[in-house]
Amino acid sequence: LPLHRLRPSDVKDLLVSAHESGLTIKTVRNIRGVLVAALGRAQRDVGLPRHAAALARMPRAPRP
Repeated sequence: LPLHRLRPSDVKDLLVSAHESGLTIKTVRNIRGVLVAALGRAQRDVGLPRHAAALARMPRAPRP
């Protein structure tokens, strides 16, 4: 998927899938953090039109 076509819903789907596969919410937050940093850099360096990771919401952690 080209970066300019990446949508916040694509990032959210990735995060939800990662959490549902058994990763902790902390690990999912770390994944989002890496995406935010990388896409922020792409936005500054190559003019990426929008920052999908920054717009994506984190999945909610289930309550115990």
